[in-house]
Amino acid sequence: MLTWGDSVNSIRPQIFRILKESATSGESHWSHQALMNKANTLMREISQKTLCIEETGTASSVVSTAEYTYPSLCIDIYKILYNNKFLDPITTNELDYMARLGKIAEQWRATDGTPTKWWKRANKYGLYPRPDTALANGITSYHWIFATDLSADADTPFNGLVYMDGF
Repeated sequence: MLTWGDSVNSIRPQIFRILKESATSGESHWSHQALMNKANTLMREISQKTLCIEETGTASSVVSTAEYTYPSLCIDIYKILYNNKFLDPITTNELDYMARLGKIAEQWRATDGTPTKWWKRANKYGLYPRPDTALANGITSYHWIFATDLSADADTPFNGLVYMDGF
């Protein structure tokens, strides 16, 4: 049985055995690189469809800066903390609507203060209001990520997470 805690080097012969092919380079229909590419594609698909790999990351807030780029390999963010306090999720459309109703400043995108809400758009997330203080690692994101691509024989699929055995 394939075990994702094993390295590519130890899994490759098992894959060739299942394919009923020779594990010797040049004697198989599949090259070692082709198998690695296929494994990377499958890991990305499984990661995206199942949201199976969670990660926490930090970023430093910048005064008067609302938007920040998603962390590396991030599929989606599901929770944001600012200075260790949970922020409420909101959409920019909701903020626009609140501004039209006079519940927040009409120019909310230019409002500074202590963030209380967050939104996401494309590969960025935003804070409302914009931080009025620079905090080193003051933003914490909880997010799902893609598995790290396999590139060397010592790499382990799905970042070596044993709960992924069986995929």
